[in-house]
Amino acid sequence: MLSTMRSPTFWAAVAALLLFVVGMGWVGDTGSVSRAGDPVPATFAFGDRVALAYYYIWFTPGWWDGSEGNAGQALEDIHPRVGRYFSGDEKVIDQHMKWARQARLDALAVSWWHDDSAGGMNERLAKVYAGAARQGMKLALLLEAEPMGPRAIKRSLEYFFDGYGGHPATLRVDGLPVVIVWGAWKQDPAAWASLFESLEKRGQRGFFLVSGQTDPAYLTAFRCLESYSTVDVPEDRLVPFFQKRRQSIDVWNRDHSQRPAQWHATIMPGYDERKIPGRTETPDGAGWVERGQGAYYRRCFDAAMASKPDWLRITSFNELAEHSHIEPMEEFGSMYIDLTAAFVEEFKKSGR
Repeated sequence: MLSTMRSPTFWAAVAALLLFVVGMGWVGDTGSVSRAGDPVPATFAFGDRVALAYYYIWFTPGWWDGSEGNAGQALEDIHPRVGRYFSGDEKVIDQHMKWARQARLDALAVSWWHDDSAGGMNERLAKVYAGAARQGMKLALLLEAEPMGPRAIKRSLEYFFDGYGGHPATLRVDGLPVVIVWGAWKQDPAAWASLFESLEKRGQRGFFLVSGQTDPAYLTAFRCLESYSTVDVPEDRLVPFFQKRRQSIDVWNRDHSQRPAQWHATIMPGYDERKIPGRTETPDGAGWVERGQGAYYRRCFDAAMASKPDWLRITSFNELAEHSHIEPMEEFGSMYIDLTAAFVEEFKKSGR
């Protein structure tokens, strides 16, 4: 378990200033020190800098009172500026997209699994895509593949490509829809490569990426390595942690120049899973790291930048139970949206 209880200095003062400037309004918030990003291009090239955040659409009334989902009482101290929301609420979706634009993100990676029940994940995904199109935002699919078997994964990806492969809100690299897979470790790299080949035969080519996978063996099927969280990394080891993954990519690219891969560095403002049922049963106990009013976020970003990332990922826009969110809250307003905007701008400039 990681604990960072030291008092922030400079960045705590910056965070406090941002909080004062932003104020406490949420709809049509015009007090932010950041501005909305420029229009997101229809497609990115492989070498372009891309910034995205993980976005979760599983919230229902039952999630908030603990009667559904796996959050238990972990949401009892979460107070979103939009209220305790349903992820299929179009007003909430529109506001989330506006905030993502304010954070200068290129895209959100939408967590999803195939669920055709009334009001389920399929319906919510359609509403999120419609909202993204309205607000000029791009979306990548984050397939929650960990609990799925091969047939379910194939069915889910076919559903996505059929419904959203050509959608104007879909994030693309070299013209290909971006699909991120959580749980890639459940199958070996050869199985994934075979699956992607079968999809390609159906005319469904994608730019396939991993989430939470740093084993270079998976680069035979996917185009990146990424670590979803840094909660278990001591702060004085953040720089070497990121640089080791960068080195893995550099070695791969040296030997596979015809099919290069990318290093996607993921940063987070904080983390606390101690109230999620079952998380305390891990060998080292539940993970947590204090935000320090933005200080940890800054240190994490600086360490990530030292590894010269190709993409920047944010854990998370709204993984609320794990307390890694940048979504505006009653407690801290839009502070983390504004910090994200500053980080993304710095990241983008690094690639020029």
